[in-house]
Amino acid sequence: MDNEVNVSVIIKTSDMYDFLLHHAYRGFSGMIGIFLSFGAIVLLITGYGGDSQMQKALLLVIALLFTVINPIQLYMKAAKQVKLTPGFKLPLDYKLNNSGIQVSQGGEAYEKPWEEVRKVIETGKSIIIYMSNVGAYLLPKSSLVDHYEEVKNLINLHVDKKSSKLK
Repeated sequence: MDNEVNVSVIIKTSDMYDFLLHHAYRGFSGMIGIFLSFGAIVLLITGYGGDSQMQKALLLVIALLFTVINPIQLYMKAAKQVKLTPGFKLPLDYKLNNSGIQVSQGGEAYEKPWEEVRKVIETGKSIIIYMSNVGAYLLPKSSLVDHYEEVKNLINLHVDKKSSKLK
C-alpha cells in the first residue's frame, strides 16, 4: 500500500454547516436543547402548557429554538464564515502519509505529526481531524471521492483507536 494520499479541498458552506451542526448538537448542551424543544412540543400538543396565549407563545418559541431557529442561525454563520474567511477561498492541499499531515495553501505549508492528533470524528459528510480543542482539519467526503478508504486506513494506522471515531 502506498502510504501517501494527496487531497485538495475547498470548504463550502454545506461543509462548514455540517461541522457546526455536529458541534452544536453532539454535546451535552445540544442534547438538552433538543430535549427541551421536544418537551415544549409535547406540552403544546397536549395542552399542559397553560391556557394563556403568552404561555403558548413561549412554548412555541422554545419548541422552535433548537429544531428550527438554531439550525437556520448555524447555516447563516457557516455561510458568513466561508464567505469572509480568506483561507476558504483557495484550495487547501492535504498530504497524509506515515509521518503525519501536511497542509499547504498559497505557498505556505504546515506539517503535524500523527502524535499530535487529539481525536478523529466522522460525520455523515466529513472526516474531522482535531489537532487541539479548537483546531481541526476538515476533510469533506465530497473531496475524498477516490481516496476515502485510503484516508481512513492511514488514520486507523496512525491514530489510537480510543481517539478515532471513524465509521
